[in-house]
Amino acid sequence: MRCGGTRSNPAWGDIVFFDWNGKGIYDHAGVITKVKNGKAYVTAHNKNRLDKPLNEYLTGSNKGTDYSMIRVKPNWY
Repeated sequence: MRCGGTRSNPAWGDIVFFDWNGKGIYDHAGVITKVKNGKAYVTAHNKNRLDKPLNEYLTGSNKGTDYSMIRVKPNWY
């Protein structure tokens, strides 16, 4: 498998790992479920987090939320 993906090029299916409190440890994850007009939307584990804009996840925390994205592609893809 190959991994890739960047913050500047989100795509449907990318996995997003969040560090809510800025301590350098990822403590939440979501999946990019939509990209529209260059804006990424994330779905997480409950209904109120369905297709929520990625920037809302980042601005919703006052403790310095950070994130990483990874794109996993099987070798045959």
